[in-house]
Amino acid sequence: MKPIIICGYSNTGKTSFIERLIKSIKSKGKTVAVIKHIDISHKPKLDDSDTSRYLKAGAELSIGFGGDYLLRYEKNIEK
Repeated sequence: MKPIIICGYSNTGKTSFIERLIKSIKSKGKTVAVIKHIDISHKPKLDDSDTSRYLKAGAELSIGFGGDYLLRYEKNIEK
């Protein structure tokens, strides 16, 4: 496992960059998990959150945490 840390100000393209990074890593046959800190000044969105966008980009697991919230998005893969 090789962790990569992305941080920066709001509205600077972090989420879009991470989506592209996920796709690039997946294209090399690797698995991806994302952990994101959630801004606790508001209730998290569930439908189009950054955390759900990472899963749609190809991450096997995407977790968002902050304040009283822990969101876990995981692909349901039948074996």
